[in-house]
Amino acid sequence: MELYSDKQRKIEKNGVAVYEGSLGAMDIDPQATATYRIDFDMSTLEGGNAYLTVSAVQNCDTPWAKRGYEIGFEQFVLCEDQCDSSIID
Repeated sequence: MELYSDKQRKIEKNGVAVYEGSLGAMDIDPQATATYRIDFDMSTLEGGNAYLTVSAVQNCDTPWAKRGYEIGFEQFVLCEDQCDSSIID
């Protein structure tokens, strides 16, 4: 199976990006799960609202979408007044 997408990650605090990066192409079967580690100091998020967004984006042009097109995303709450350090350590 060819992989046509990369996974991007972004952490925002109070609407401002404080961390961005790529998880690269991941070979995950449909309806399967995987765990990935993101090294980030959660203490920098205290005192605000923070969210982690993971996006799947095209890593090459295809007949239906250009490279960089966002296929889908999921957003996770990291902090709303108090951080959950079990999500990222």
